[in-house]
Parts: sequence; C-alpha cells; structure tokens
Amino acid sequence: MSGRVAEEEPAEARPWRVLVVCTGNTCRSPMAAALLARAAREAACPVRVVSAGVGAWEGDPASGGAVRAVRRFGEDITGHRSRPLAPGDVLAADLVLTMTRAQRAMVRLLVPEARRRVFTMEGFARSGWRGEDGEDAEVDVPDPLGNSDEEYGRTAERLWSLARGVVRWLRETPGPVGDPEGGGMDEDSAGL
Repeated sequence: MSGRVAEEEPAEARPWRVLVVCTGNTCRSPMAAALLARAAREAACPVRVVSAGVGAWEGDPASGGAVRAVRRFGEDITGHRSRPLAPGDVLAADLVLTMTRAQRAMVRLLVPEARRRVFTMEGFARSGWRGEDGEDAEVDVPDPLGNSDEEYGRTAERLWSLARGVVRWLRETPGPVGDPEGGGMDEDSAGL
C-alpha cells in the first residue's frame, strides 16, 4: 500500500429526463416534445423527452394539425399515442415543462416534492431554473385544438423558439447524475 487515497471517479452525467405536459397530450405536448428533442440533437445536448397530459385519455393519436405542424420541422409524431400524467412520470423527470400556469399548478399539487423542477415551458426558456414567468398571460401556450393549420403552425413556431431556450439552459447546467427520485421514465410510443 502506498498510502495514497485513490481519487474517486466523477459520476458520469446521464441525459436530462424532461417531461412535457399539456391537457390532452394530442397537440401541444407531443409537438413540444418532438421539437425539444430536435433542438437538443442540434445542440448535442443529451436529453430524453416524453410527454403526458393532465386530462389525457390513453392511446389517442396526435391531432392532424400537430402532425402537419411538426412535419415542417422534419419531425414525425404519427406514432404518438396520448397518455395520462402519472405521479411516477413527474418523479422520474429532472425537469417538467407545462404549457400553462394552471397545468404547472396541477402537477405541483399532484407531486409536491417535485415542485422545484416543475415550470411552464415559457418560464424555463426565459429564466432557467429560476423559472420566473410572473403573471404574464403570454406565459401560457394556447391550445390549438380545433383550430386551423395556420394556428398549429404558429404554436409550433413558438414551441420551437421555447425549445431552443430550454436547451440553452440545460447546456449551461451540469448534467444530472443518478435518478431524480428513483425509478425510470418510460419512453413515449413515438420514441421521444
């Protein structure tokens, strides 16, 4: 024995686990998940993204407008199937991004111990882990369900901008190590 203490190898960072939440998990959250995954790939930022809805039914496909809107970004969500939000989804995520302040409040009520990692997507894109979004109504991403393809396109453009903002903050933050609360995050059927 040389008397030297072996230096511990630093734990290797794993990909960020991001959960994107909306209401029905057929429009905004699948679009946001696909666009966030794309922004992360382009920035070489290791991110694993899944989505769910606070009021979703199990197994509904993404809306046609959502499919067409993200196709313009080279993404395909035709295989997406909706799923309801479960507490385990929130506990397994490093970061939970909601489309509205009301959804953020619902997720925080569902899993209070995850409060510090649940943000609106707009708030996180603007302020990172501070998540400052105040009472600005523009923080909420309106639901395009039932609207024109043009409205879906505007929503996708906004989500693309927000996704790039989210990735900027994740790249500036040391990567996560280990499980946030234990357990794993299931992959979305669309592979996001």
